[in-house]
Amino acid sequence: MSLAKRLADGIEQGIRSLLGIVKPEAPPPLPKAERRDYTLEELKSYDGSDPHKPILLAVQGRVFDVTRGRAFYGPEGMYGVFAGKDCTRALAKFSTDPADCTGDISDLTPAELEKLEDWLDTFSTKYDEVGALIR
Repeated sequence: MSLAKRLADGIEQGIRSLLGIVKPEAPPPLPKAERRDYTLEELKSYDGSDPHKPILLAVQGRVFDVTRGRAFYGPEGMYGVFAGKDCTRALAKFSTDPADCTGDISDLTPAELEKLEDWLDTFSTKYDEVGALIR
């Protein structure tokens, strides 16, 4: 066996050995939300800014744990504006305007109310409901 081949084999074996020693750490478990009722004020602290707390949002008075969707609902996510808020109106209007993050549906059109029901079905299917929003 040539010197070059032995060196290449030795380097490869060394790399494999090192890779076996340095195992990637498993990601920490996602924080779980406590099953209870939440006020709007309490909900605000579950906006994804604290990685040790779950991310919660409310839709039509129901509170959902969307932590596993952190890429969407976390601070850097495209729907991060909904985290820690009642996003009922915003979802119905397909809006990411923070001003639309309220529970007021009094002036929504029938089409918007139908969209809201679709969103509620999606959240109910995809995420854990962890409580109710207390007003």
